[in-house]
Amino acid sequence: VMDCDDGDPCTDDYCSGGRCQNTDNGSCGGGTSTLELQAEDASWDDARVESEHSGYTGSGYVNTANSVGRWIEWTVDRASVGDAPCVFRYANGKSDRAMDLSVNGCFVTSLDFPSTGGWTDWSTETATVGLNAGSNVIRLTATTSGGAPNIDKMDITITCNDGYVLSGTECVCKPGP
Repeated sequence: VMDCDDGDPCTDDYCSGGRCQNTDNGSCGGGTSTLELQAEDASWDDARVESEHSGYTGSGYVNTANSVGRWIEWTVDRASVGDAPCVFRYANGKSDRAMDLSVNGCFVTSLDFPSTGGWTDWSTETATVGLNAGSNVIRLTATTSGGAPNIDKMDITITCNDGYVLSGTECVCKPGP
């Protein structure tokens, strides 16, 4: 039995008195789900959405100005505290374009974003970030004069505790029967 929020994803399970219940005394849901957050739906500084180079997902990719400090960020809401692996898909036809990764203004790590060999060749950089309950801002900031590589998307894996399943970006349990 665990605390739960209202939602609608558990089958044969329900919330009662703010607690997650299971009709067969087992557990409902749990596990992980990966969210695909397109770069063109994010916020950014001194950048534009382009579709000139093929191979991107969604409706395009974000290309920043070629200077230090250019950034792109996504906002992710969480119902609870937890770590989340982030996979950033990018293309980089030039030399390494390092970026600092931060969450809620706190530095997490630097990512290299090495050359992919061409602007239509896509690769990924991965890092795990700690998220707070509530709204979280995940930001990549360019640390070289070349700016950022072309950013296509961020995939973030959300893990729900046993008794919860993912609905949007929050772990929830089905309301009572």
